[in-house]
Amino acid sequence: DYPFSKESRKGIDVIKDFIKDGDLDPFPTSTPDSFRDIGEKCRAKDPKNRPSTLRILESLRALGARDLK
Repeated sequence: DYPFSKESRKGIDVIKDFIKDGDLDPFPTSTPDSFRDIGEKCRAKDPKNRPSTLRILESLRALGARDLK
């Protein structure tokens, strides 16, 4: 058996299908709402609706240390 044989890739295919179908794990309940909001935008099914890296960084900077306490 080879590590990347067709059989061993079934798990990866299951994960890819899971994500493609939009079945993402929920954020931990301890995640601050402001971070969850950013994360939800990043998870948008349509990539065109996802924020750019620059926009994500701007959002995180705007939060500052407020939510890190």
